[in-house]
This record gives sequence, structure tokens and C-alpha cells, in this order.
Amino acid sequence: MLKVKCLDIDTEAYISQYSDLMRFVSDERKERIARFMVPVPKLLSLFAELLIRSEVSEAMGIPVSDISFGYGEYGKPHIKGHDLSFSVSHSGRRIIYVQHSTPVGADVEMMEKYLPDIGKRCFTENEQRFIDESEDMREAFYKIWTAKESYVKMTGEGFSRIMRSFDVCSMKDNIRTCIYDGSAISVCTHDKADDILIERVVQSELISRYRLLP
Repeated sequence: MLKVKCLDIDTEAYISQYSDLMRFVSDERKERIARFMVPVPKLLSLFAELLIRSEVSEAMGIPVSDISFGYGEYGKPHIKGHDLSFSVSHSGRRIIYVQHSTPVGADVEMMEKYLPDIGKRCFTENEQRFIDESEDMREAFYKIWTAKESYVKMTGEGFSRIMRSFDVCSMKDNIRTCIYDGSAISVCTHDKADDILIERVVQSELISRYRLLP
């Protein structure tokens, strides 16, 4: 199973409430947090790295403070000195994390309204046909959208790749998508993808893991 860790954060909080946790994140993350002008992106950025470090530490058996990040040509992060591949994404107040032994990409989008203009610019004719023929076009739209983002995250190309240059409807072996609690979640792996299993992470429990550390 592809385990997707899902963390919903308290977006009513302020970054100052978690200032003691800043020492666990990288200098690059601290700079990114400082650049955000509004509270929610600051919180999402902080907890995204806290989640990554916690999960990598558990998987690899290394202290969270010993985890160092490197970055690919287009900014895809990896763990220095280890083969573990991971991907993180956030939307609204939700953060998801996936790790795998081969390249992996994941994307989450809270399902709001159907945005046909994005489809016209970014989707292939085959992908648009999938949406048009679906009983729930909004749900189908978000399935395609997250699938495409998960693919470019897996390859490491990100938005440098022209989104209409590939068709996710033909990648059924490599991409898994699910609808979960108001959001669409897609995971793309380099090899054949397993089914998705959502595992909740409780914010207070994640915070406790760090506050128990020296």
C-alpha cells in the first residue's frame, strides 16, 4: 500500500506559538517562512518540514536533527546520503506526505469549484474527455489536476514541464488517486503504484514528538 500521511493543521494559530519548533527546521525553511506575509503559509511551511523530518527519522532510524536536504535541478528535495524518495503537498489546511523506495510525487487539492479554464490550458483532449463524460465533473477535474501535479513532482520537473505534453489517463499503472474528506489526493511512482492508504497524523501528537526532544 502507498501510505499517505495526512495532517490537518490549526490555521487559527500564529507562527509565534511554535517558535520553539523552528530550531528543528533547515535554514532554507526558516528563510522561506520569514518571506511569507500572512500566517497560514508560514504554518503550512513549518509543519510540512516537521512532518517530513518526523517520518524520515522513523523510516531511516536517524535523529531529526541529522537530516539534511539536497535539491534537484528544478528544486525537488531529497535526503542527502539516503535513497529514500519522498513528496509533500498542501492545500487549504491539509498537508500530505508520501515516501517510497523509488521516485515518488504526491499532490493534494481541496475540492472547491470546477475550473474549466485550467482544463483548456493544461489538459489533453483525452483528459478533458474523461472529465466531460464523468458523472461528477468537479471530482473528475480534481482527479486529473492532482494526477498531473503528482507526475511532474515524481519526475522532478515541476511546472517547467508543459502540462499538456503528457496524458495521465494513459498512466493508470503509475498513478493512484482517491477522494478523501473533501480533497483529491494523487500519488505517482516510477514503478507500478499500489493502492493509497490514508493515515491521519494528529497535530498535537506531532508537536509532542519534537517537544520531547532535547
